[in-house]
Amino acid sequence: MVYEFELTDDEFRRAWLAEYFRRPALPIVRGLAGLVLIGLGIQTSQGATELTARGIGMAAIVLGMWQLLRPFLLVRALLRARRDKGAASKRMRVRIDESGVGVSDGAKETQLGWDAITAGGRGKGYVWFEVRGSARGTIPTRVIDDDAALVEMFTRHGKWRD
Repeated sequence: MVYEFELTDDEFRRAWLAEYFRRPALPIVRGLAGLVLIGLGIQTSQGATELTARGIGMAAIVLGMWQLLRPFLLVRALLRARRDKGAASKRMRVRIDESGVGVSDGAKETQLGWDAITAGGRGKGYVWFEVRGSARGTIPTRVIDDDAALVEMFTRHGKWRD
């Protein structure tokens, strides 16, 4: 199975944010911590008569906002870096067969055996695969012509998760 595509910024953003929020607990804890810090900051700064206390309240609000906005700011920075490096316009080629997963961007080719792939699964509009000690690869579903064969290949090697 060979998939060739250019991953759009929108596809990259949606996949990155979905995977970020899919991780168990961490985004929820950060979001709740952000809301708590904002609430404490508002309460502290409103009830404060001293400049120091108001400053601490404002700092808590800023830190809380950072916790809430962090994933969106990170994905924006990643998109900018991707464009600056020219990676956004590169045509990707992903080959999946019995030997593993091969990824090429035209300049660099990486061959990963199934032992290097820790999992694979489906998100909304994309299929992902996770590389041990590294990152995730994304294949947009718009280029997948035989979804069942792809799932079967990952399942055969014990790597598919829904």
